[in-house]
Amino acid sequence: MRYGFGILLGFVLSGVIFLGSTAIKILGFAAESSSALASMWNLFLVWFVISLIILISPLIIAFIAYKEQFKQILLFEIGGVSFFTPFWLGIATELSGEPFMNLLRNGIEDGLPYIDSQGIVRGLSIGPIIVLPSLVAMLAIGLLILRPSFVKSSGTKPESAELSKLRADADEAPRVEAEVISIEPPESNEESIAEMRSILTEIGIEAATIDALLNAGFGNITDLMGTSSDQISSDTGIEVSEIQKLQIKLQKRIWFSGI
Repeated sequence: MRYGFGILLGFVLSGVIFLGSTAIKILGFAAESSSALASMWNLFLVWFVISLIILISPLIIAFIAYKEQFKQILLFEIGGVSFFTPFWLGIATELSGEPFMNLLRNGIEDGLPYIDSQGIVRGLSIGPIIVLPSLVAMLAIGLLILRPSFVKSSGTKPESAELSKLRADADEAPRVEAEVISIEPPESNEESIAEMRSILTEIGIEAATIDALLNAGFGNITDLMGTSSDQISSDTGIEVSEIQKLQIKLQKRIWFSGI
């Protein structure tokens, strides 16, 4: 998602700048006097300054509020503006009424403001020998910079030497395998059977019920308490409710000494 927003940033910035210039150029078609043309030129100079502010403002905001992502935002803006400039220049030229091919053949007249030796702001014309190679170069630069791998490798802060060393040491450190202690389940024997019979008799369980439990394979208290009442009922044929009562009594006997 961040990559998509980065592409959109360059697309919008370059679009706003060129469409604004086109609007001024269209307004200039209606100018008939020299004073009106001078006003259009002054308006173009103001828009030129505003365009610089539009390009610089996101970088200033990113540097202040998102220092960790500043390099990525910088790359996105440079790559996006470079890549989309030929696209928006073509659209803006066509909207102004001049075919884009004429611009490529004739260049851009008074397209770049500069200050001459007398301190007067004039327009520098850019010939076709510069326009076409520049547009091709901007496309290539935009494609190069906007590659996800380039943005990831160049736009993120490199890992510090200390952190790299710690990571390497951690990888080389011998791994300690945790030893799992196996616990064998309690076995039924004559002693456990006698103990279970004694405790069940003590809490008031009938001999027939005790025999049914023993015949079903329950030979110790642990098995009897660790098995669900439904399973014991299925194995012995005793009602589930009776098994539940038995387990409650047995639990009280074991945990609370019969209280």
